[in-house]
Amino acid sequence: MLIGELSRRSGVSVRMLRHYEAKGLLTPEGRSAAGYRQYGDPQAAQVAEIEALRALGLSLDEVGLAREALLAPAEVLGVLCAESRRRAEAEQRLQRRLEQIAAAGPTVWDDVLAAARAVDRLVSVDSSERVRALLGADAAHEMPTGALAEALAAEADPNVAGAIAWQMARRGPSALEALRTMATLPTPAARLRAVRVLAGMEGEDAAAALAGFVDDPVSNVRATAVLALARRGDAAVVGDLVDLVCRGRQDVEAGEALEALAAVGATARAATAEFAARWGGADVPVRRRIVQALVDLPGEEAQALLRVAAADSAQAVSATARFALRYRG
Repeated sequence: MLIGELSRRSGVSVRMLRHYEAKGLLTPEGRSAAGYRQYGDPQAAQVAEIEALRALGLSLDEVGLAREALLAPAEVLGVLCAESRRRAEAEQRLQRRLEQIAAAGPTVWDDVLAAARAVDRLVSVDSSERVRALLGADAAHEMPTGALAEALAAEADPNVAGAIAWQMARRGPSALEALRTMATLPTPAARLRAVRVLAGMEGEDAAAALAGFVDDPVSNVRATAVLALARRGDAAVVGDLVDLVCRGRQDVEAGEALEALAAVGATARAATAEFAARWGGADVPVRRRIVQALVDLPGEEAQALLRVAAADSAQAVSATARFALRYRG
């Protein structure tokens, strides 16, 4: 067959086939009487091999070396996999950036350019430049919220992270969805930052977003969310506060939060019932923390549990309980 027929069969342009010949990758099987290059099934197979290797990401020089068995497949494929990952990550970054700018709702190209410049400054290698970008007069309307949330999750500099958190808090309801989705991030530090921003925001929607962090697997994140909800007067976290006391995780703050919530009688009774349920299987340190938390809980139920504690076999527990009973009068 002539080169035109080979082009039709292989789907490779005549120009590219000639380029393969120039690179030494394709050799005609001979020439016709008229002097035209001729190709057969072996050359069609060669072209198929070349295209298959190029589709994997090999350059033409690498294709030649591979076909001559001068390249180790495992090494080349490892390099290609790494390059493919880098390209995919770059594409993902570009996609996120486009989505973030689009979500800002630009109406003219100047808005697009301003948002793009703001994002560039947000990822600057200079931390002081990042802070200036966040605290600048135009940051409030130029900085896409999605870009802020991504930066909040990734920022290593605590000063920059604080500036990002401040900017997110200023946005109020418009930042809630971005903060809510941070509950699924794998990094505990990122989730904790989201909780702290939400803790400083007002409204029922912010409280609902905080509730999404109450079951976080990391104690510090979970405790921060629980305490923030307690400060809002959310009695639904009474059991979580009791758990913090018993586990010794920010137990002083949890006890104070229980005291504040206990102004409602039903809440005090619920908290005392939770403590009573855990008393029997608790070790000495836990029983002592329970007693300390009961000191300022009103109600006869708390008083009764303190009397039980006053007869405890552990001196540290009974002495603290007797003091608590005297203090309560």
